[in-house]
Amino acid sequence: YSGPGVALISSAHFLLAPCCDKLYTCRLCHDSNEDHQLDRFKVKEVQCINCEKIQHAQQTCEECSTLFGEYYCSICHLFDKDKKQYHCENCGICRIGPKEDFFHCLKCNLCLAMNLQGKHKVYT
Repeated sequence: YSGPGVALISSAHFLLAPCCDKLYTCRLCHDSNEDHQLDRFKVKEVQCINCEKIQHAQQTCEECSTLFGEYYCSICHLFDKDKKQYHCENCGICRIGPKEDFFHCLKCNLCLAMNLQGKHKVYT
């Protein structure tokens, strides 16, 4: 996504938006062009930019083996460069990691750096 009015394709796939049955490179591009928001958790299909095959959302094209993203989350349907991301089940989103460097505080309901475990102020 590059901002209003500017198209930028930075991925090798389009998301098939189940809400309007239109193809977009990302949910932010969808949201800036439609009068509704794309629920990324409901995305089930993608289209490969290279071979144009519509298929189940996945990391690699089943037809031509194009890599859609170094990182892919099958829950959030997030495709990205590898930033050592991980999906936090408790937060319900993907976070930049690595996962080993973070813990999820159930009281604060957020992920924090390991060096804060047992030392941070708990927010309720």
